[in-house]
Amino acid sequence: MSYLLPIGPWHPALDEPVVYKLEIAGTRIEKVEIELGFNHRGVEALLPTLLPHQMIAPLAQICGKCSYANALVATTALETLCGLVAPPRARYLRLITAELERAASHLSNIARTLRLLGINLAAARLEEESEGVRQLLAVTGNRIYDTFNLLGGAMRSPQLSAEFLSAVEKLRKNVYDSVNRLLDNRQLERRTIGVGIIGYEQAGEYGLVGPVARACEISNDTRATQPYGAYTDLELRVVTQRGRDLFSRLAVRALEALESLNLVNQALRRLPEGGLHNEMLPPLFPVSGEASAMVESPRGEVFCYAASDEKGRLARIKLRPPTTRNLPALPLSLFGQELDDAAAIIASLDYCFACGER
Repeated sequence: MSYLLPIGPWHPALDEPVVYKLEIAGTRIEKVEIELGFNHRGVEALLPTLLPHQMIAPLAQICGKCSYANALVATTALETLCGLVAPPRARYLRLITAELERAASHLSNIARTLRLLGINLAAARLEEESEGVRQLLAVTGNRIYDTFNLLGGAMRSPQLSAEFLSAVEKLRKNVYDSVNRLLDNRQLERRTIGVGIIGYEQAGEYGLVGPVARACEISNDTRATQPYGAYTDLELRVVTQRGRDLFSRLAVRALEALESLNLVNQALRRLPEGGLHNEMLPPLFPVSGEASAMVESPRGEVFCYAASDEKGRLARIKLRPPTTRNLPALPLSLFGQELDDAAAIIASLDYCFACGER
């Protein structure tokens, strides 16, 4: 006998309003449907009504999970449209901010998943590390919703003193220790290995991106495949796993958080001197122009397309966040799984519906 179990739109296991409809037979999931539409705010319709210097803040406020990634991809697309090039120091500052956001996001997601699995001690430690990264992000002006980007550079330079570099190094060592403990956690292995498997062929066929794809041994990190900004100057190790299960997704995020702090350390030691922006922002965009950009957000590739009209005004801006690319992973990972594992499996996919619906 089967029955329908709805989860949401508001539920303690969810951090965003969404409805999951699970069809259960016994204790196993036979079918899953998702109902969206609770997070739409019309950001893309708002942007063409704003002046160029006003566009960054609404983009950064789309969500708190990948705030800077959304601002960065749109900034890059609009700079390409205007023919602007950010100076080297601004490009490095952008990388540092993006990688700190990635580390904080990954650690927070792992902690949330561990809470749902009942592994609370490890979760508490990772929550502390995630907050430590957020405190480092505060040097840009905000812990979240960072808006220090400027078309053609950055509007201010964070105070990256020797103490800041020392704090990054200390945090990197703490995260390294936490990741080692996490990956050796026998309770975690028992609860996650072989759970929520997504096949390699399925991941490729449906075009999954980000840590979800890299946990299926698909190396599709935009920072490596199509380097942008300061990533062309630094050494990046793309993290992949072969297990394709819940444990692999957690492992990818844990190792990527550590790699992000390694990149921040590299960037701080190579941070060039010079100005933050070297060109004046034109009052209008080029006539009938178009441009696009891609960056790697904490959840995967985010794409932005921008176009101007015949009067030099922004006519269209379109974001394609990773959540929409990864929606097929939901039924793939939940089919045939125990109901008790559903919340943790969903959390491991790390959806951000605020970005997906905008």
